[in-house]
Amino acid sequence: ILSVVLGLYAVFEFNFRISQAYRLNRAMPARDVAMHAAPAVATATALFVWTQVALCRQVSSLKGRSEHNHAKLVCRSMALCTVAAAGAAAVTLAALLDPTGEEITAWGEHHWIFADGLFQLFFLLVLGGAMAVWFPRESIQGYAYQPQEQNGGGDAIGAAHMWNPDDDDDVEVELQREGRAE
Repeated sequence: ILSVVLGLYAVFEFNFRISQAYRLNRAMPARDVAMHAAPAVATATALFVWTQVALCRQVSSLKGRSEHNHAKLVCRSMALCTVAAAGAAAVTLAALLDPTGEEITAWGEHHWIFADGLFQLFFLLVLGGAMAVWFPRESIQGYAYQPQEQNGGGDAIGAAHMWNPDDDDDVEVELQREGRAE
């Protein structure tokens, strides 16, 4: 069901962005653009609530197993999702209330701020926040990458031995047996 909801969100967001582009070059009223933005905003809100509920359940599960460090990590991720949602709301409002879209004014030379600048700024902030929250450290060692042992460290998944391009003789012998040799 998540794939369907994400697919719908992508379609709704595409519709909103196309209507926003038409607003700029065909003098489409801001009210019509807001009408096209409503399904994308509603779907994004539903995804945000769904994410927060899932993360809240994860925190409860981790606290029940006495994994307080991991629970703190998920709580910080929840806070980061909330900051991202607030940033998304600000970007959407800036796109809807863009003073450069109606007519040429003194704001005209600053259109990039409303079109792309705010989105990129909030993306940078959220990316930096995610890097800070999930930075590898001892307290979250269970979620960090740990290399496999080389000798007898468990069952091998995938190819059991490495292919060597110099060992093509075996392949040629097998092809000759099957009658497909070149």
